[in-house]
Amino acid sequence: MQQIGLRTLKYFIIKKIYGKTLEFDLAWENFNNEFFIRDLDLQEEIVGKIHSISDVEERKRAEVATKFLEYADNQKGEVAFELAYQLKDSQTEMSLIIPGYIEEAIKWVSLK
Repeated sequence: MQQIGLRTLKYFIIKKIYGKTLEFDLAWENFNNEFFIRDLDLQEEIVGKIHSISDVEERKRAEVATKFLEYADNQKGEVAFELAYQLKDSQTEMSLIIPGYIEEAIKWVSLK
């Protein structure tokens, strides 16, 4: 986290090497959540990189997050509305783990 000026501007960044985008990070954190699991084919090169990850859980997270990122590409608004609907729907009972850097940013803004 960097602070510039008199606490009027802060930016928050992911501290892990795997971070890509908000969509990727949400899917990484919520890799067991059905909403983020998509049945897509990935390029062989990407599949090879995912399969080279030795830790089983990290490999699963990488696969789910990469497929979700592919799914969300060029339809981020629609995906955001779909996620909002799932979270609001009382019959779904969906919980969501927020990436740490997003949580930190929300807390910082809400204290202003």
